[in-house]
Amino acid sequence: MGVRIEDILSTPGLPEKSRYSVKELADLCGICPRHFERLFKAHYGMTPHAWLDECRQTRALALLLAGKPIKDVAGELHYSDAFHFSRAFHQFHGFPPGRQPALQALKMSHFGIPPPFHPRPPCA
Repeated sequence: MGVRIEDILSTPGLPEKSRYSVKELADLCGICPRHFERLFKAHYGMTPHAWLDECRQTRALALLLAGKPIKDVAGELHYSDAFHFSRAFHQFHGFPPGRQPALQALKMSHFGIPPPFHPRPPCA
């Protein structure tokens, strides 16, 4: 019987439970990390690390839009410190997390992440 990656990744909150770590995600799924990476990439067309980053940054944006401080968001998303979180956020979204006008524009326009080209497991 083969491993069905869709069944594994349909578990709600899996990225958070894995602390956004590919190794911990593979451990939670009961698969060795390398085999998990191969299955994931073959099925979704992206690496599990890229998916976890996307989930993490989607959650970060939601928390910031809800008014949480940057330091609290960094801690909740398991970044080592606020600097590393700010750097990753800026690389992913194109603006720093402390830039309130950009966050307010997103909130006002109800802007969301565009639909992916490849079907992806849900982040939530």
